[in-house]
Amino acid sequence: MSRILKYSSVKQRLIQYIVERGLPVGTKLPSERSLCARFGVSNLTLRHAEDELCESGMLQREEGRGVFIASTWKGKRLRLGFLSIDVPTYPTESIIRPLSDLLDTYQCDLQVLYAHHEVQAWLVEEMSRMDFLVVSGFLTQEWVTAIRSLGKPVLQLGHSNLETGFPRVESDFRDAYRLAFTACQRHGIRRFLVWQIQHEQHSNSIALSKALEEAMQSCGLNSNDVIVDEIRPNSMQSCVDSLTRNNGKFDAIIMRDYMLSYLVYHGSWRSLTGNCPIMVITCDMWHIDEFEQLPDIYAINIQRSTESIVCMYFFRWQCRLPGNGEYCMEAWEFARPPFKSNHFEFSMP
Repeated sequence: MSRILKYSSVKQRLIQYIVERGLPVGTKLPSERSLCARFGVSNLTLRHAEDELCESGMLQREEGRGVFIASTWKGKRLRLGFLSIDVPTYPTESIIRPLSDLLDTYQCDLQVLYAHHEVQAWLVEEMSRMDFLVVSGFLTQEWVTAIRSLGKPVLQLGHSNLETGFPRVESDFRDAYRLAFTACQRHGIRRFLVWQIQHEQHSNSIALSKALEEAMQSCGLNSNDVIVDEIRPNSMQSCVDSLTRNNGKFDAIIMRDYMLSYLVYHGSWRSLTGNCPIMVITCDMWHIDEFEQLPDIYAINIQRSTESIVCMYFFRWQCRLPGNGEYCMEAWEFARPPFKSNHFEFSMP
């Protein structure tokens, strides 16, 4: 772990220590030797972390007496920046609200920043004011370089074609595809249209393609059973063209959640799909009320919440991830709400 991450980790662990014990203002912290042993760090790293918390007004060092919880503790807070690149629909309010509430228990404020794929100087400056960062979306090498230059503890959410070097939490899309295929197969469906995004900069395209291939093999499917069509980003017409081009060749559609919005606002989309089941792999990007009225749409949703992952990483894993710096979320579930159907029922295998 780098020196920057070490003392940043200790800062977070000190805050966690205070919050979880409900220590009041004026409480003296344990001795330097005791805290170094608890956190497994040197006294130099501990002092650096305590000094930064003292500078922020959260702690107060009294010469010859020790370090105390400052009277301004409740008014001084850490800041977590959540940068979403090229995905203006994520994080949604359903993620922001619980994440903000959970961070609040650790004296930390949340600031969500939405960015385009080009690096923007004002966003980089804003990120420099954060204590640590979460990044998500379609990273470019320019963004990776800019984020790395800030020297902040970083957690990346999602797959990446780039070797960013950031600790990363990613979803197991292989299991999601497999679950969609097997659920359909139990109902005698073997012909699939699978949509993927056509964009060389989309940072999960390689991972999604690999996951799809592995899921097809495990379910005994081949290219005769599965049509893989690339959809242009943010293009309703591209979805319509795919449906028209493949008319009569599929009995179910599998797509990511953000693609659904390209389709459903087209007036004749149901006639183009032939009222077939649509399997939507969702990471909680879409919770649109109108979707509840649509038939034959099923969500395959990840169980672990974004807010718990972020807080576990920064306040419990102490900027470390299990394994070799990556953590794969494997727990998928078939979820009914917010998607409903009147006649096509699925259940977990």
